[in-house]
Amino acid sequence: MKTTLSKMKFAIFLSIPILFFLFMLEIGLGIWGDTQPNRVLCYDPILGRSYCPNTNGYLKNNQVNSYIEVNADGLLGKNYPIARTPGKLRVAVLGDSFTSGEAVAADKKFVGVWETKLSEIFLPGVEVINFGIGGTGTWQQLQRFHVKVRKYKPDLTVLAFCWCNDVGDNRSQYISKADDRNPLLDEYEINNWTKLQVRRKYFNKWIWNHSNLYQFTRTRYNHLEHFVKRLFLPDYMKATAPPSHLLKEAAYDRQSNELQQSIDRQKKILQNNVLKNDVVKNDVVKNDVVKNDVVKKDVEKIPGGVKKAEKSIEKNTKSIDIKFFPDFKDTSSIHDDLFFFDSEGWKLSRKLIIKLHSEVRENGSKLAVIHFGGNSHLHSFVSLLPIIEFERFLSDQGIEYFNVYELFAQMKVADLEKYFIPNDGHFSEAGHAKFAGMAIKFLTKLLQTKP
Repeated sequence: MKTTLSKMKFAIFLSIPILFFLFMLEIGLGIWGDTQPNRVLCYDPILGRSYCPNTNGYLKNNQVNSYIEVNADGLLGKNYPIARTPGKLRVAVLGDSFTSGEAVAADKKFVGVWETKLSEIFLPGVEVINFGIGGTGTWQQLQRFHVKVRKYKPDLTVLAFCWCNDVGDNRSQYISKADDRNPLLDEYEINNWTKLQVRRKYFNKWIWNHSNLYQFTRTRYNHLEHFVKRLFLPDYMKATAPPSHLLKEAAYDRQSNELQQSIDRQKKILQNNVLKNDVVKNDVVKNDVVKNDVVKKDVEKIPGGVKKAEKSIEKNTKSIDIKFFPDFKDTSSIHDDLFFFDSEGWKLSRKLIIKLHSEVRENGSKLAVIHFGGNSHLHSFVSLLPIIEFERFLSDQGIEYFNVYELFAQMKVADLEKYFIPNDGHFSEAGHAKFAGMAIKFLTKLLQTKP
């Protein structure tokens, strides 16, 4: 018995100075150490990229530091009760990084502006809940509705659809995850092993956010591991790579230049050949692609008819460009899926929207789509995108929609600059306010006619 007590006392006395040393080291690292920001992104086995509940911290994207506040349900902004407040309307907004607006304060995002403006119109108020998260497309937004939104029972569900990358994100998700997490097949079950892994990841995240000592040891271990691995690399692999943001910019510039060259070639063909080609001209008239009386008449017999027809066709190039340009064809690459409404990426995106519409209606809500583009796409790509086909599809499905893309595209480049964050491309505070103002009448009308 005495031997056991002696060993216990020895262990206690030995642990006291060790614990005191670690405590002082924790305080010292907090004061003088290179403390890393809190990690606000968590892993979700279904949703993938998610915000960690009840977490505040910084995110850095495209050299822009953003302070993030996450509520108890893993959503940006303030807490909302699951149970509906009697008399109040509720709107859920699904979207990507433009919707999440990580670089803008919650009440200044278009979602926050909508809540303020709509609450002035509909008393006792309107709750507009932001379910947006960066790096997601319609695939994850359908999953997010199923997992997160349904329990809030919104009157209106808004899908903020971005022409910049949503179609590409959907195709990428299908390629990588369709075997085990396909929302089109209602695959939402999680096994116990996966749940255990999620708990471990959350615990590691919690230690990182609350222990300077853990941050220090973890980062130094990563540096050491990287150093050891480099020792065994061949010489040609040891060259320092350019920063990732420079690589992204170079790749984007290259793709933009190639696409712009294709646009220029197509416009030249349009100007030189469309009116001279009876087959194309007749096809335009038969299918009523260009709804303009000047084109429907015999343009050669009308004084100035050719010039009027050219202007009409130029105005409506978004409908006929892709159909009539022999050198602009769909390829096997997923990177041009966006421009062809019959591509695999668009077929998948249409299925996802149809599925989302079905789940929204089953939940007693109404789906609306607001579509828009990023700053870099507004003027370069607008004539090539299947906007009319997309809106016709939404109309056929009984989905209300609003086109913000063309409202921004009509602005001059100089006027657009204030609406987007430099070197980032997302909405600035002014951009969120402008976007919100453009769509407020559309939302008001929908809420006035809610089921």
